[in-house]
Amino acid sequence: RPAKKKAARRAGIDDRGHRWETPISKIAPTNVAGVGGNMQERWRAGDGALRVACHTDDHVTALAWHGETLILGTRGGLVRAVDVESGSVVGDYYYPRHLPSAEVTQLLFDGQAIVAGFGDGQLHIWRADLPGFWGFSHSSSWAMKGISDDEARRDLTRGAHEGAVTVLALLDDGRLVSSGEDGSIAIWKKLADEGDVAPEFYNRVNTPVQAACVGDGCLFIACSGQGSHEYQLGGWHLLRFDFATQAIETLTRFTSPPRSLAWNREGQALLIGLQTGQLKCWQKGGEGDEAIEDLFTFHAGAITTIHLREAAGQAQGSRGRLFFTAGEDGRIAAWDAQGARPLWGFQGLTQKRPLVLADRSRLVMSSVEINPVTSEPRTERKMYFNWKEPGTHEIPFCEALLFMDFVAPAASTNEGPAVHGEDEEHDE
Repeated sequence: RPAKKKAARRAGIDDRGHRWETPISKIAPTNVAGVGGNMQERWRAGDGALRVACHTDDHVTALAWHGETLILGTRGGLVRAVDVESGSVVGDYYYPRHLPSAEVTQLLFDGQAIVAGFGDGQLHIWRADLPGFWGFSHSSSWAMKGISDDEARRDLTRGAHEGAVTVLALLDDGRLVSSGEDGSIAIWKKLADEGDVAPEFYNRVNTPVQAACVGDGCLFIACSGQGSHEYQLGGWHLLRFDFATQAIETLTRFTSPPRSLAWNREGQALLIGLQTGQLKCWQKGGEGDEAIEDLFTFHAGAITTIHLREAAGQAQGSRGRLFFTAGEDGRIAAWDAQGARPLWGFQGLTQKRPLVLADRSRLVMSSVEINPVTSEPRTERKMYFNWKEPGTHEIPFCEALLFMDFVAPAASTNEGPAVHGEDEEHDE
């Protein structure tokens, strides 16, 4: 019978002689000509230099980025600060509790403070002291305390929300806004010396919030019209909460649940990623269904992340404006914001919620498994072999953050500083 093709794996040997492999691969047109030294054109062609930024033995569930410091949150509840260039750990942060830690669901970092939202509704803030590799902070500088309808739960042990924290953002005046999976919205008082911070405003939409993002003076909220997590019970609504008037209005309704939202301030439009993999755009000023535009469908699974790349010096509607999507199908795509078409991407990411961030010259993505464990027989032992230590047969599994640098020459695209190799295919 004809040979059966397996997914290509990128493989290489690092400086210590260990064999590494990952199933990630690039998706791009094959007829793209060289783009030379123009950074904007390299972004549009995906012509950057790949490198591994750092590794972790746990799954990364949240990312934040400011300057040369990357903040990552894990499924085990760890908040870690990493230097972007060297990959060195410069700080670890925890919050004390006697129960197993909940995963980090949201992160915000402005260079001075680290804000972390957790799956159990906790919301904590640490000063960005960055204590160093061997240092860690087990107590947060501030803890946000929400309001409960139950008098018996009005104590200092409850969190900011009664469900997972779904949104963290800063308003123009510097105040922190957050929302929870329980349907609660909070605007927090400005930080002072007190360790516990109460909300300045607290409201509920009385239905689970699946996605939210901050717009111009408002909060966009995607929630179930039936007040249930079960998708099949009814339609899904897009709401707009106005910070000034504190009024909530319904903008439109969907038959498939929205999983991610992102506000394009330049275009005054809201990007909406659906459970089905569809990407839609709601235009400000439209009415009813006429305000919704269907964009190109790239993903085969739910779109869980939408990120707009902030690039200095770009005018509204400029050709260099890009945004990125990540989905449960293990794909990340770069889009032309003006034409709303995918330009290039990556496939082979493993977690259900891949993450992607970008600044002017760099892209970072999560859910890159190194040496993924498979259930199939390992007939080629050499793929999992330490060449310098023949007696060692352990497989070093981990999850990596992968960077793509667009400042470096394009010739370095296929090699990283620590892992060198080539794309490989395996046949049966």
